[in-house]
Amino acid sequence: MRSASPSGGTRGAEPPEGENARVVRVVPSPPGPEAELARLARPTGPWIHLLDAAPADARQLGWLLGQDGIVVRHLRGHCGRSTYGLLDEVGAALQLPGDPVADWPGLAALLTDMSWLPGAGHVLVVSRSSLLLAASPAGELRGLVEVVREVARARAEEGEPVPFHLVLQDDTLGLAALRARLDAAGARYAELAGWDAEEPSAATAVSARSALSGGPVDGVDLAAGTAVSTVDGVRELRRAWEEFRGGAGGPVRVYVPVLGGPVDLVAVAGALSATVAAAGACCVVVPVPADPALADPRQAAVAAAATRIWPDPAVPEPEETAPEPEVVDAPVPDGAAGAAGAQPPARDEPVVEQPAVERPVAVEERPVAVETAQPDPTGNGPGDVPGAPFELIAANLQWEFDTGAEEDDPVDAALRAHAGASSRTAALFRTWVHDPAGSWVRVVLGYVNRGSIADVDAERTALVDVLQRSGGARCCVEVLAATDVTDAHRWLEARCRPLWPTPPTPPTTADALPDDAAFRPGPQVDDPRHGTLLAGLVDWAGGRPGVVGLVTAYTGDDRLVVGVALDGAADPEEIRASAPAPVEPFAPARGLDPVHLRLTRASTRIWTRRTERAQPEPARPTGGSPQRPDPPAVLDQGPPPTRDTEDARGDVVVDGFTVIGIDRDTAVGKGDPRPDEQDAVLVEYAEARPGAIALLRGVTEDGLKVYCLAVEETVDPEAARRELAGAATAAGLRRAALEAFAPAGAISAFHLDLAVGSTRLWPATS
Repeated sequence: MRSASPSGGTRGAEPPEGENARVVRVVPSPPGPEAELARLARPTGPWIHLLDAAPADARQLGWLLGQDGIVVRHLRGHCGRSTYGLLDEVGAALQLPGDPVADWPGLAALLTDMSWLPGAGHVLVVSRSSLLLAASPAGELRGLVEVVREVARARAEEGEPVPFHLVLQDDTLGLAALRARLDAAGARYAELAGWDAEEPSAATAVSARSALSGGPVDGVDLAAGTAVSTVDGVRELRRAWEEFRGGAGGPVRVYVPVLGGPVDLVAVAGALSATVAAAGACCVVVPVPADPALADPRQAAVAAAATRIWPDPAVPEPEETAPEPEVVDAPVPDGAAGAAGAQPPARDEPVVEQPAVERPVAVEERPVAVETAQPDPTGNGPGDVPGAPFELIAANLQWEFDTGAEEDDPVDAALRAHAGASSRTAALFRTWVHDPAGSWVRVVLGYVNRGSIADVDAERTALVDVLQRSGGARCCVEVLAATDVTDAHRWLEARCRPLWPTPPTPPTTADALPDDAAFRPGPQVDDPRHGTLLAGLVDWAGGRPGVVGLVTAYTGDDRLVVGVALDGAADPEEIRASAPAPVEPFAPARGLDPVHLRLTRASTRIWTRRTERAQPEPARPTGGSPQRPDPPAVLDQGPPPTRDTEDARGDVVVDGFTVIGIDRDTAVGKGDPRPDEQDAVLVEYAEARPGAIALLRGVTEDGLKVYCLAVEETVDPEAARRELAGAATAAGLRRAALEAFAPAGAISAFHLDLAVGSTRLWPATS
């Protein structure tokens, strides 16, 4: 048999002429299994391939590739439904070296050079790939596509290219939904059409590894309903959430088109998935027949658990029996607090995948249809409906808030016990919101003290378990790392009741401070336990005239005291009354009693009002050459008299010792808490000096020592300062900053700063 050449000529003998002559053309045969294997052994793209077959066929494909020296590793789609789960699955399948991969760039770096796993090529085969990253935002699939493209292209451009490919297996409907997601992610892919499926698909049964539930309708659901509303043969659209047990991940959105006539199922699955992907979400599609008798067990289970989203559930079709009553909540925008678990949130982004999302308080309300509503269980306030089943929902931040009773109910007590025994919990809060449908929702806000996704996910799972075991009904859970807390979460905290750590005892007042009260340094504004209280006080002090500083200290019984330093004109009682929390005002310019003196010495300064001072105008050059600054004037008449600490001061020399001039703009730290030899000499001087009360030592940023001697009111501070210069010379010092003040008399804000920011050398702290 002869064949025609591409140019129109022939090869060999001429074909017979006449009416019965036949023109013979060569038609390329369809690619067979060998051609598909050859494609996966080449380094050229496309590098993503779709396999319409059963999981057993995918395993057989991997086995045949292995015969040619290609390393094949199988991944389970249901274990890779979240970014964290997929990275963990890839690491386990490939036995990636080093620490677990935390992000897509890290995965690309390890897959580019796989010299530790030699082979003629590397192929990853994913079974049930419609579940791949289905619990993550749609953008995560784009991250995977870019990793495959980057790794395969880099390996193809090497001197000795090593192929890298990704094979995605699923049935026809699963691949239809996956194609829409891949198209939205900008992926190039090929069909493994020549690989004939020989293994039958597994029987469709209810999975024992997952739980199905309904849930409130959101904006993605409304878009999906619009997409199928014009498709002939689709009578109804429902949506369920499927939560797989074990491993890291979140709920998967499952759409259930109810079929009332002939319809192209592949087209319906593709249209639904494309609409959902355009909305930034992911889904799988499980069509079910309208006649329940024709549904297989899985179809029946999904349809029974799903929430009806189209047509509107409030307007059932006349010829059909109305579905069982259910509550359809308002769509939850980005600003709502949600949770994922047995009943997932009304959004596609579980908290564990995006710990740092900004949640604005103001959200847009949409009118919704509500069939039935749970009543207020008591008629008087928030609480769980007795005997109601446990349900995790999403709560809207525009709903009415109520912190509820101050006493723990059984659920609060269980949450508090969990937090006390957990090494992950940094803080735990609880409040209630009133659903417009008429029921109350318990909102739990938790922070973990480690920022990994695994810790956040584990804490959320533990809290959900505690709520369910302790009798919680309608609950909303939000968990994130303490380092990812935003202003929106602080706003929510203010509307919550703290459960753990135990709320601090309110700051004490002056009347409650005994004369022999002892203090130790208090917390800073970023303290996880007191941060909200202190931040509010700092904001208040910044706008309150007369307040010059804030300090914190703990008493011996661990009570928090917030001291407010005032100028000489401020009224302490007026300041106390106007503060947003109990405070302890004192005015250093009027003198300090022993209690407030000890408070200032042992406290932590958290805020100081800074005043702007006019800077001296620099001298203008008078000649053609640059003007050099004059050398500092050297005086020998001893330290100057008590100065206005708002003015700058130069250095002076006393008997060969240079006293460095500092002011309130000089940053002074505590330095090493352990005294050195020079400190010890000055301590001996202070102990022997009549009228001395305490000796403090600080260190400036450039290492200059600052000594401050506190004396009784009868002692002249300037005389004591002059003597201190002599003691510093005897200690081997040649220059230092020296100060002396009488705490019982008028004390400047400058000396107050030194007292708070320095280390007390004598008397020694206990």
